[in-house]
Order: sequence, then C-alpha cells, then structure tokens
Amino acid sequence: MDSKAVLVLTTKDGIHPDVIGEVSKLPSPPAIIDLLSMWSRISEYSDENLNVPVCGTSLMYTMYTSGSTGRPKGVMIPHAGAHNYVSWQAADIVRETGRDWSEGWHRLLAKTSICFDVCVWEVFVTMVCGGTLVILPARQEGDAAVIVNTVTKREVTVAHFVPTMFTLFVDSGLIESCESLEYIVAGGEA
Repeated sequence: MDSKAVLVLTTKDGIHPDVIGEVSKLPSPPAIIDLLSMWSRISEYSDENLNVPVCGTSLMYTMYTSGSTGRPKGVMIPHAGAHNYVSWQAADIVRETGRDWSEGWHRLLAKTSICFDVCVWEVFVTMVCGGTLVILPARQEGDAAVIVNTVTKREVTVAHFVPTMFTLFVDSGLIESCESLEYIVAGGEA
C-alpha cells in the first residue's frame, strides 16, 4: 500500500479477507470502514454538495495499474484529463452513430469494475451527456448469456468489451442477437 492511505471505504463483500489481513500488517494500517454497516450514521449527514473549489489540475482519482512493468503503481488522474477523455468518447459516439446525446437515445452498459479506467467513460460519459446507464448485475461481467439478456432486454446501444470477450461474442454468434447495439468499444486487457 504505497498510497499510505489512512482510510479505506468499502462494503464487507467489497474487500477480500486476505487484503484485510495484509493491510493490518502495515506499520500504520488505514481504518477500514464498511459503508453498509455505517449507512444509518452516514445518512444523518447533509447531502448538500461541499463548497470546495476544483480546477482542471485538481486530482480526480488515483488508478492503480501494473502497466507494462507488472508492478502496481498509482497513476493520478486530474479533472482535466478525465474531462478530455469523457469529451472525446462522447463526441466519438455521436460521430460514429449519427445520433446526438440530447435525443435521449444512448443506453450504455455499465459492466466494468471501478478498479479499471473503462468505468470512467461508462459512467461519466453517460451522466454528463444525459444518456441512460444500464448496470449489469454484480459479478456477471464474464457471463455472456447475462450480458446478451441485459443488452436485448434493456435495449443497450453502447458497450465496451475486452478483446477476449468481444471475440467470444463474435465467434459464438451471440452478438447477432444484440440488435440494439450500435457502438462497441473493444480495448483494455494485458
């Protein structure tokens, strides 16, 4: 834990017991707070936005990646970087589909863990542009049948697949039943 975090917010099923064991061995272990068990206390606080100034160089999040080295490292993403990424992706979807976001047409499948940067565009492109975010049931991102059912039933128009899953869909013919899909991003994976 090179981040020297002092606090970890999670849910009891969101952190593996082995991780908790390793974290507890650190010289200054962070406090681990289970949000679900604390929700009644948390909900007593105001839900008003904090009045905190943010600019393009302000840190939005830190993503841990092994990159090409195989050794995890934190990559700090500023608001401007995330904004550029989201703006580019939103414009590309419009350019490729010929449909504007303002039509309320785009329905994007959210199936990527928040541990991966793809979730940034899945969530934020949809939120910023006024589309509909269709959330895949938890831990079903590897189940092609569940994905096909969700895409067809919820009329998903935009989705991301890692190359191996995309190849599985194409080779199996499953993608043919996803008639609503008009824009597919294939990327990621080491």
